[in-house]
Amino acid sequence: MMRTAVIGALLLLSGQSSPNARDELASLRKQAHAAREAGDYAGYLQAALKVRTLTNNYPNTIESVARAYTEAGANEKALDALTEFADMGQVDEGMIDGSNNMFAPLAGSPRYKTIVEKFAANKTPVTKAEIAFSLKEAGLVAEDIDYDSVSKSFLITSVLEKKIVRVDAANGDATDFASSPSHWPMLAIKADVPRRLVWATEVALDGFTAAPKEDGDVLPCSVLSSGRASLFGGLRFQPAPRLETWFSRATAILWSAMGRKGAFIGSKMES
Repeated sequence: MMRTAVIGALLLLSGQSSPNARDELASLRKQAHAAREAGDYAGYLQAALKVRTLTNNYPNTIESVARAYTEAGANEKALDALTEFADMGQVDEGMIDGSNNMFAPLAGSPRYKTIVEKFAANKTPVTKAEIAFSLKEAGLVAEDIDYDSVSKSFLITSVLEKKIVRVDAANGDATDFASSPSHWPMLAIKADVPRRLVWATEVALDGFTAAPKEDGDVLPCSVLSSGRASLFGGLRFQPAPRLETWFSRATAILWSAMGRKGAFIGSKMES
């Protein structure tokens, strides 16, 4: 009889669904708010720490923990949390302009001044980019780019022209590398320079009249070497229900010889 009761209790417990992360987060936030309103700063801190853990150190939860430490009188730990928050590149505008009084008990600390200075620095725009080249072909509609350090050239996929172009890094001259074998828009591209390979995707998009979704998707791959370009083979993927918005099938094709202008001729790409 005892064994039956134990088994029944275990079955009852196993049948109870555990709360999902969203519900758990809502519950913890409710607990934190209630504790703070009641003046239970220790309870508020514990709830804030649990929220931080649940959200994998999401920046705003780190600042919330700093606030909880401040209200609990643990000023050094509050400063530790604020330092971490600032080191993540975050900014508290109120602490910079003095309108945020939540951390007033910390204002006399030299560490607090350092944190505010870090916030101000985080606001400073950092721009190190410069124009490398401009594409003269207005109808290209470039999608993705990668760089081949061996040939000193960029590979760029085109949505409307349904091809990959190669751009000389020295002078910006662009030449057609290869056209989509299925005549679909070319999207993502990735060069595997050590293996002299480059992978690119050609995609039939839902609602894209030039390549309707029902036509499918392709994932082509080229070898980054000079000379003759051969089509080695491919992979084909059947439709996935959750991804149906994006494609109906996908194929992987291996292209060879990326060093020169290429065009698909049947199963080969001549250089």
